[in-house]
This record gives sequence, structure tokens and C-alpha cells, in this order.
Amino acid sequence: MSSSDDTQALHTGDIIESWRGIDAPESGDDLVGTTLNGTYAVERLLGEGGMGRVYLAQHKRIAQKRVAIKVLHDEFSGSAQVLARFQREAEAAAAISHPNVVTVLDVDVTPRGMPYLVCEFLEGVDLSDHLKEVKRLDVPDAVSITRQLCQGLAAAHARGVIHRDLKPPNVFLVGDFSKGAPAHLYAKVLDFGLSRFHAQGGEQNLTKTGFIMGTPSYMAPEQARGQRVDHRADVYGLGTILYTVLTGRAPFQEETPQSTILALLNAEPPRPRSLMPARPPHG
Repeated sequence: MSSSDDTQALHTGDIIESWRGIDAPESGDDLVGTTLNGTYAVERLLGEGGMGRVYLAQHKRIAQKRVAIKVLHDEFSGSAQVLARFQREAEAAAAISHPNVVTVLDVDVTPRGMPYLVCEFLEGVDLSDHLKEVKRLDVPDAVSITRQLCQGLAAAHARGVIHRDLKPPNVFLVGDFSKGAPAHLYAKVLDFGLSRFHAQGGEQNLTKTGFIMGTPSYMAPEQARGQRVDHRADVYGLGTILYTVLTGRAPFQEETPQSTILALLNAEPPRPRSLMPARPPHG
């Protein structure tokens, strides 16, 4: 599992990276070969990002069940804000039950006291990696994926959860891609790590107005301004994903995150048909 499109937190100089970062290193790890909570036998490291590592584990009592386990890096043990963000991701994702959202199964701490999140293990590729292979999708596949994401996000919004970081690396295409893409692309939304609960009479919000949280190429203008956002930011994010899968590029992709933000706030993206004249007018 990999992603070259790190999540940016601008103005503060902070960078909050995706769970799915660089490919798994060759070196050993102290969790591989151990069993967490007497249930999850950790088999190998799948990948590593700025926030933590992701492992493949086997359920001890259900022979055919494999899970993915996200574990925070040790250096975050002293950060109350990071630990709270991790807990928020667990609670946000666990609150959502929908076929187009990754399922969270459990949350606990390692013997060394680091929290971990247990999710369903998905076989397939993320949308970003798939686009690197195929460049762009045809209109029926693009519309199908977008509709699935709409359904998953509608379930999240119904539970008061906003994703706030929708982008191709956070969309997973489930299936066997070893011989090419399946006839029907089945999508799930990943990583509610930047999500925020909305509640009547108040919010549980670990970010502050004036902080820009998200990924510049895909964030909504109000998010780029550091303003509070609601479910409409996710609607915008879905639009940027649809644009990307049809054209093969993000709406805004300047040389630096800062210049991308400026373009997002002050310019219009190229018309899709200007990039792909062969597209039908409705595409």
C-alpha cells in the first residue's frame, strides 16, 4: 500500500501524512510474529507512513479472516493531540457501516502502550495507483465509482462524520488486479483520519480555524482558507476525484502546495474537454 500524495497542513508548517506511505521496508519489526490482544497474529509489515505502520495479521480463531492493523509510531506516545486524533479516526470510522466504507473491527493498545486500529484487509489497489497504470477511466467506470463513493459518504454524513481529505489515494478498488482491472470496479472510502464529528450544540474538533488541513489539489476553497467546513467539502472532493479519473490529472496541480492553494483560490481549472476533446459533452 503506497501513496506519494502526502496530506498537507499548511500555514503551520505541519505535515500530517497518510497512513499509507512508503512501501514496507525490508528490515524486521518488533510486532511481526507477535499476537495482539490474544486475537491478531501479526504476519508482516504492509507499509509505513508519517503517522504509523500498517500490518497484515491473521485472526487466531477465524482461520480465513485476515485484517489490517494500523499502529502509531512510538514517537507519538507523548502527543496528546496525535493520540486524540487517532482515537477520533477509530471512532469516526467505526460509527459508519456501509459496503463502500472500509470496516473498522477493533481498537486497542500494543504491549508497549501504543494504540492500534484493526480494519478489514482489502485486496486490490488504491485509485491513485490504478490511475498510474491506466491514466484515466472511461465514463461508465468513472460514474460508477463516483456513485459508490456518494453512497459511502452519505452513510458517513448521516452519522455526522465528514471525511475532509477525499483524494484518489483514499479510495480503494477491491478485487484481483493481477490480470488487469475487473469488469466492475468496486470502491471503498479509506482513512477518516482528518474527519470531524458535527453535533447539535457543539463540535469535537482537534483543528483550529486558520489551519489548512487536507490535500491542496483536492480540497475545497473554504478548506484552503482555513475556514470551518461541513459535508459540502466532501461533495467538492468527490467532484475533484471525478475530474481526475476522467482527465488523468487533478484540477489544480502546481509545482508547490502553496502555489496550488493560490490557484485553487484564484483560478478556474482547465475544462475537462479541453484536456480530452474526445470525451462526450456530458463527460
